[in-house]
Amino acid sequence: MAVEQLTFLPAAASSDHKRTVPVTKIEHKTSGFKAYAYQCSLEEDLDGAPKAYGLNNPHPVDQDHNPHTIWQAGITMLETSLANAGDPAGNCLHHLLNQKDSANNQIFRWVGLYSATQADATAHGNSIDRRSFLEARGRRVDKDDKKNVLVAFGLNEPGVFPVIQNFDGDAPGNYVSTTSAVVDGFERWDQRRYVNAVEIPYAAHASWWKTLGVELGDFGLAIRPGTGDVSGFVFGDTGTGRVGEVSRKLFEALSPERNNEDVFSFLVFPKSGVGIANRFTQNKVVQEQVKLNIRKLNNVPRSDAVVDFLGSFGADRGKYRGVLSGKGQIDTKSEEGDPVYFNVLAALISFGYQESEVDGDLVIDGQRFKAQ
Repeated sequence: MAVEQLTFLPAAASSDHKRTVPVTKIEHKTSGFKAYAYQCSLEEDLDGAPKAYGLNNPHPVDQDHNPHTIWQAGITMLETSLANAGDPAGNCLHHLLNQKDSANNQIFRWVGLYSATQADATAHGNSIDRRSFLEARGRRVDKDDKKNVLVAFGLNEPGVFPVIQNFDGDAPGNYVSTTSAVVDGFERWDQRRYVNAVEIPYAAHASWWKTLGVELGDFGLAIRPGTGDVSGFVFGDTGTGRVGEVSRKLFEALSPERNNEDVFSFLVFPKSGVGIANRFTQNKVVQEQVKLNIRKLNNVPRSDAVVDFLGSFGADRGKYRGVLSGKGQIDTKSEEGDPVYFNVLAALISFGYQESEVDGDLVIDGQRFKAQ
């Protein structure tokens, strides 16, 4: 009879905003359980929030064709700078600071907000903010065996400007803030089409996740081991390629005092979002789907190893392997056991986890540890 085994293997090497982050595949083939685990710090992503981006506009350009500019007063945006919606951000910032410079110098493109030419905006009943320093004249293309190269628009090609929200959204006068994941049934200039960072706990997806079978719309669980704060999440946007980029909703669920420099453990479930409706608009759907995936862990022998890994060992395979080999130990700083372990355990239990009574082998980086 085949020996039951739970494996921990290297899956990818990523990073957060300050260090390298190894990603581990945790798998129990007999039950079909598979997840990816890592631990990192956080960065806040506000894309998709109605008030993410916007500027006051006391002197609208071509208001006859852009009547929604009348609402660009008393604007407050959640982002620290409009440049965060530009690519490259430094080029966008240059034009915000040097508003009389030509749009053909230090070109950029809009990526965090919806933009359009005047003709396109007028054709669909929209308004744009046509102040010259907001004109984007760049796009990314594959060119001369190089991928994703920033190139300038043609000289006779019209530039694009931020589209202003109308009363379809929650923040008329702000710009339409976009996400990579979209809600079906709304036009691309409608704020309701995008995943709201203030209401939905999402993480930013990166292209390398696809090689692991993880897509936009898949689910995961995030835990702050030091406190036990926990939330399910959905991949609802794309980002820089780093891990730890999360929506405001997820950020504040994990760290109410907004300390992004603590460590946070993540568990990602590949192929978990297929066919799930309303996952980009209803937090309740996100949390329920994550609970369904956590409950699969209940059928995994020696499942408490996952609790150990996410908590006491900080998602570090080397540290876990060393302790199991008798070459290290956990400094719990408590006679009652490791409080981080119990925080993670409580977080998982709140999502339906029950420790399996079945024992089995652990295999970490190819090294086997026999059932106890």
